[in-house]
Amino acid sequence: MSPKVMYKKQQRRKKTKNLIFSVLLGLLLAIILVFLTHIRIHRVVGESMAPAIGDKEWTIVNKVNVIEVNDIIVFRPPRSICKQNEKWVKRVVGLPGETIIIQGDELMVSSADGRSIRIIHLEQKLEKQDVFEGEIPKNKYFVLGDNQKNSIDSRKFGLIRKKSIEGKVIWENR
Repeated sequence: MSPKVMYKKQQRRKKTKNLIFSVLLGLLLAIILVFLTHIRIHRVVGESMAPAIGDKEWTIVNKVNVIEVNDIIVFRPPRSICKQNEKWVKRVVGLPGETIIIQGDELMVSSADGRSIRIIHLEQKLEKQDVFEGEIPKNKYFVLGDNQKNSIDSRKFGLIRKKSIEGKVIWENR
């Protein structure tokens, strides 16, 4: 094989290696960018979501625009009840357009179209004047902690705003 042919083969190999390296580097940068802009890691403090998520457990949170019933979310609670940079974890039980009805120790959530009702048994009886009751406005949500006895949630502070939601929990360590 002539030196000219060998040189051309070496150049093709070098170009192929450079192309593969560039593609892999681009993929790595894209993954890092997605992680930095859409994914957050959050450590849970407290037992309000036990047994689903315990105290000091780590979660991965995905910034999303669509929140659904039973999603576990991370959000900034009202400043009146917490430190400025605190973030809490709760389960979404009421969506915009749905109606919250309190009857004794039951919280009923009527769908926006009125065709279905979800009933959530509460561990303690609530007085109607102490908790939000009625149709949930646009961009607001009703949240509860799974461990109701150890949870400060919408029963205490009312609805949360959509813009206070950091994201949906997509993974928790167990």
